[in-house]
Amino acid sequence: MDGSRAMRALACALVWGMILLACRGDRSRGPLPPLTPGPLDGSWKTMAVIAADTCGTGLAGQTREGVIRIDHLGDSVTAGLFTDCGVALSPPESILFNDPVVTMTKDLGFACRGGFPVACCYGVTWIDSGTLDGDAVTGTHTQIFTLFPNSPPSCAPSACQVSGDLDWQRCPPADCSFRICGT
Repeated sequence: MDGSRAMRALACALVWGMILLACRGDRSRGPLPPLTPGPLDGSWKTMAVIAADTCGTGLAGQTREGVIRIDHLGDSVTAGLFTDCGVALSPPESILFNDPVVTMTKDLGFACRGGFPVACCYGVTWIDSGTLDGDAVTGTHTQIFTLFPNSPPSCAPSACQVSGDLDWQRCPPADCSFRICGT
Protein backbone atom coordinates (compact mmCIF):
# COMPACT_ATOMS: atom_id res chain seq x y z
CA MET A 1 0.00 0.00 0.00
CA ASP A 2 1.48 3.35 -1.00
CA GLY A 3 1.68 6.31 1.42
CA SER A 4 -1.38 8.22 0.13
CA ARG A 5 -3.58 5.12 0.32
CA ALA A 6 -2.41 4.45 3.85
CA MET A 7 -3.22 8.04 4.84
CA ARG A 8 -6.71 7.78 3.30
CA ALA A 9 -7.36 4.49 5.10
CA LEU A 10 -6.21 6.02 8.39
CA ALA A 11 -8.40 9.09 7.82
CA CYS A 12 -11.44 6.90 7.06
CA ALA A 13 -10.82 4.82 10.17
CA LEU A 14 -10.62 7.98 12.30
CA VAL A 15 -13.85 9.39 10.80
CA TRP A 16 -15.69 6.10 11.40
CA GLY A 17 -14.37 5.98 14.94
CA MET A 18 -15.65 9.51 15.62
CA ILE A 19 -19.06 8.66 14.11
CA LEU A 20 -19.33 5.54 16.25
CA LEU A 21 -18.40 7.47 19.40
CA ALA A 22 -20.96 10.19 18.59
CA CYS A 23 -23.71 7.65 17.89
CA ARG A 24 -22.98 5.64 21.01
CA GLY A 25 -24.40 8.43 23.15
CA ASP A 26 -27.63 8.47 21.13
CA ARG A 27 -28.16 4.73 21.59
CA SER A 28 -27.88 5.01 25.35
CA ARG A 29 -30.91 7.38 25.39
CA GLY A 30 -33.10 4.90 23.54
CA PRO A 31 -35.86 5.66 21.04
CA LEU A 32 -37.81 8.91 21.25
CA PRO A 33 -41.17 8.59 22.99
CA PRO A 34 -44.24 8.77 20.72
CA LEU A 35 -45.97 12.13 20.41
CA THR A 36 -49.12 12.36 22.48
CA PRO A 37 -52.17 14.42 21.51
CA GLY A 38 -52.19 17.89 23.03
CA PRO A 39 -55.15 19.47 24.84
CA LEU A 40 -56.49 21.16 21.67
CA ASP A 41 -56.65 17.92 19.66
CA GLY A 42 -60.14 17.17 18.30
CA SER A 43 -63.21 18.90 16.88
CA TRP A 44 -64.65 22.13 18.26
CA LYS A 45 -67.94 23.97 17.65
CA THR A 46 -67.07 27.65 17.21
CA MET A 47 -69.30 30.64 17.78
CA ALA A 48 -68.63 34.37 17.68
CA VAL A 49 -71.26 36.93 18.66
CA ILE A 50 -70.41 40.22 16.95
CA ALA A 51 -70.69 43.08 19.45
CA ALA A 52 -68.75 45.92 17.79
CA ASP A 53 -68.52 47.03 14.16
CA THR A 54 -66.48 50.15 13.37
CA CYS A 55 -66.59 49.31 9.64
CA GLY A 56 -70.30 49.71 9.01
CA THR A 57 -70.63 46.13 7.73
CA GLY A 58 -73.94 45.56 9.50
CA LEU A 59 -72.58 42.47 11.31
CA ALA A 60 -73.18 43.83 14.85
CA GLY A 61 -75.56 41.55 16.75
CA GLN A 62 -75.04 38.62 14.39
CA THR A 63 -73.73 35.21 15.41
CA ARG A 64 -71.14 33.35 13.32
CA GLU A 65 -70.82 29.58 13.79
CA GLY A 66 -68.55 26.89 12.39
CA VAL A 67 -66.41 23.88 13.18
CA ILE A 68 -62.66 23.67 13.62
CA ARG A 69 -60.82 20.35 13.56
CA ILE A 70 -57.46 20.57 15.30
CA ASP A 71 -54.54 18.15 15.14
CA HIS A 72 -52.33 18.86 18.15
CA LEU A 73 -49.37 16.51 18.52
CA GLY A 74 -46.43 17.59 20.61
CA ASP A 75 -45.65 21.19 19.67
CA SER A 76 -47.33 20.89 16.27
CA VAL A 77 -50.81 22.42 15.91
CA THR A 78 -52.70 22.42 12.59
CA ALA A 79 -56.37 23.03 11.90
CA GLY A 80 -59.13 22.65 9.33
CA LEU A 81 -61.92 25.23 9.30
CA PHE A 82 -65.51 24.69 8.17
CA THR A 83 -68.59 26.90 7.93
CA ASP A 84 -71.70 25.84 9.81
CA CYS A 85 -72.88 24.35 6.47
CA GLY A 86 -69.76 22.16 6.20
CA VAL A 87 -67.96 24.18 3.53
CA ALA A 88 -64.21 23.78 4.00
CA LEU A 89 -62.26 27.02 4.32
CA SER A 90 -58.54 27.32 3.71
CA PRO A 91 -56.54 26.52 6.85
CA PRO A 92 -55.41 29.28 9.19
CA GLU A 93 -51.99 30.83 8.61
CA SER A 94 -51.08 30.12 12.22
CA ILE A 95 -52.50 28.56 15.33
CA LEU A 96 -50.39 29.07 18.42
CA PHE A 97 -50.87 27.39 21.78
CA ASN A 98 -49.05 28.74 24.80
CA ASP A 99 -50.99 26.88 27.50
CA PRO A 100 -53.65 28.05 28.25
CA VAL A 101 -53.74 30.79 25.55
CA VAL A 102 -54.81 29.91 21.99
CA THR A 103 -54.35 32.35 19.09
CA MET A 104 -55.50 31.54 15.57
CA THR A 105 -54.84 33.90 12.65
CA LYS A 106 -56.37 33.59 9.19
CA ASP A 107 -56.05 35.80 6.13
CA LEU A 108 -59.55 36.10 4.65
CA GLY A 109 -58.35 37.78 1.47
CA PHE A 110 -60.05 41.04 0.62
CA ALA A 111 -63.44 42.71 0.62
CA CYS A 112 -64.52 45.60 -1.59
CA ARG A 113 -67.39 48.02 -1.31
CA GLY A 114 -68.60 50.54 -3.81
CA GLY A 115 -68.21 49.99 -7.50
CA PHE A 116 -67.15 51.56 -10.72
CA PRO A 117 -65.50 54.06 -10.91
CA VAL A 118 -64.48 53.96 -7.23
CA ALA A 119 -64.14 50.74 -5.22
CA CYS A 120 -62.71 50.69 -1.74
CA CYS A 121 -60.91 47.41 -1.08
CA TYR A 122 -59.68 46.14 2.28
CA GLY A 123 -57.46 43.24 3.30
CA VAL A 124 -59.24 41.20 5.98
CA THR A 125 -57.50 39.31 8.79
CA TRP A 126 -59.37 37.09 11.27
CA ILE A 127 -57.89 36.63 14.75
CA ASP A 128 -59.38 34.36 17.42
CA SER A 129 -57.69 34.64 20.79
CA GLY A 130 -58.87 32.87 23.91
CA THR A 131 -58.09 30.82 26.97
CA LEU A 132 -58.46 27.04 27.13
CA ASP A 133 -60.37 25.82 30.17
CA GLY A 134 -61.10 22.09 29.94
CA ASP A 135 -63.48 21.57 27.01
CA ALA A 136 -63.96 25.27 26.20
CA VAL A 137 -62.01 28.20 24.76
CA THR A 138 -63.40 31.65 25.48
CA GLY A 139 -62.06 34.99 24.36
CA THR A 140 -62.30 37.47 21.50
CA HIS A 141 -63.03 37.12 17.78
CA THR A 142 -61.74 40.02 15.66
CA GLN A 143 -61.77 40.77 11.94
CA ILE A 144 -59.41 43.60 11.01
CA PHE A 145 -60.04 45.48 7.75
CA THR A 146 -57.02 47.40 6.35
CA LEU A 147 -57.45 49.67 3.33
CA PHE A 148 -55.34 48.64 0.33
CA PRO A 149 -52.55 51.05 -0.61
CA ASN A 150 -53.34 53.39 -3.51
CA SER A 151 -57.06 53.41 -2.68
CA PRO A 152 -58.96 56.62 -3.45
CA PRO A 153 -58.95 59.26 -0.67
CA SER A 154 -62.73 58.98 -0.47
CA CYS A 155 -62.35 55.49 1.01
CA ALA A 156 -62.65 55.75 4.75
CA PRO A 157 -61.81 54.57 7.27
CA SER A 158 -58.29 53.36 6.45
CA ALA A 159 -58.63 50.64 9.10
CA CYS A 160 -61.54 49.31 11.11
CA GLN A 161 -62.60 46.13 12.84
CA VAL A 162 -65.49 43.86 13.67
CA SER A 163 -65.18 42.10 17.02
CA GLY A 164 -67.10 40.10 19.56
CA ASP A 165 -67.11 37.28 22.05
CA LEU A 166 -65.54 33.96 21.06
CA ASP A 167 -66.72 30.58 22.33
CA TRP A 168 -65.32 27.19 21.26
CA GLN A 169 -66.88 24.02 22.72
CA ARG A 170 -65.29 20.56 22.34
CA CYS A 171 -67.29 17.93 20.41
CA PRO A 172 -68.67 15.93 22.04
CA PRO A 173 -70.39 17.09 24.20
CA ALA A 174 -71.08 19.97 21.78
CA ASP A 175 -72.72 19.04 18.46
CA CYS A 176 -70.28 19.45 15.55
CA SER A 177 -72.71 18.29 12.87
CA PHE A 178 -73.31 20.66 9.97
CA ARG A 179 -76.67 22.20 9.18
CA ILE A 180 -78.23 21.78 5.75
CA CYS A 181 -77.87 25.00 3.79
CA GLY A 182 -79.58 26.09 0.57
CA THR A 183 -77.68 25.97 -2.67
